[in-house]
Amino acid sequence: MVPFSRSKRKFRFTVLIALVFLGAILGMSVLKLVETQRATLKSPGSNQVAAKPARAVTLSTYRLVRTGMSYPQVVDIVGRKADDTESPFLGDKAEVFAEWRNPDGSGFAVTFRNGRLLSQSQTGLDKDEHEITLFEYGAVGCLSNRELQSIGVPRKDWNTQQFCTYDELVDLFGRQGVEVSSVHLPNSGTTTEVYEWHNSDGATVVVTFQKGRMISKAMHGLR
Repeated sequence: MVPFSRSKRKFRFTVLIALVFLGAILGMSVLKLVETQRATLKSPGSNQVAAKPARAVTLSTYRLVRTGMSYPQVVDIVGRKADDTESPFLGDKAEVFAEWRNPDGSGFAVTFRNGRLLSQSQTGLDKDEHEITLFEYGAVGCLSNRELQSIGVPRKDWNTQQFCTYDELVDLFGRQGVEVSSVHLPNSGTTTEVYEWHNSDGATVVVTFQKGRMISKAMHGLR
């Protein structure tokens, strides 16, 4: 019985030594993995998220900016805050200059006086012939004051929210439209005019005006 007891104790001791040795190996592996992860996290740029490129300033967005708009309205149109702003005070008239730029130096600048857009200018945005965009087409519309009020547009902004007359659409699209038809009804004194604008790829915008205001629009092929 004694030899058997000694053999049993020896076996237990051997198993214990093996477990300790195995645990040491596992511990060293885990420690090495943790150190590798720490080194990765500390390395330059390893924990940085690629910066989202700023939305480009285009001639389309510039043409949507109009006199009387507020700075937040312009930011909504451009899709980002101004790159530079300056706020000198001239007497009791507070003026703010704001500028949006592209990496190539093109862009536009505006002047706000007492919170409203007073003037604007652009540089380098008209290098190519302008093509009407789906974004511009979506801005075309005539809403009544009641409709503007119902969608939450403040009264002070009612005259800056729409592109409704022919002249306003010319400003938006950057060129004159082609008159397709003009019908005058003597009894009612109403004149209905239809104009088309065409892009070089064949895309077309058709707008119908009555009494100088848009009553319907249609488009084909805009992207």
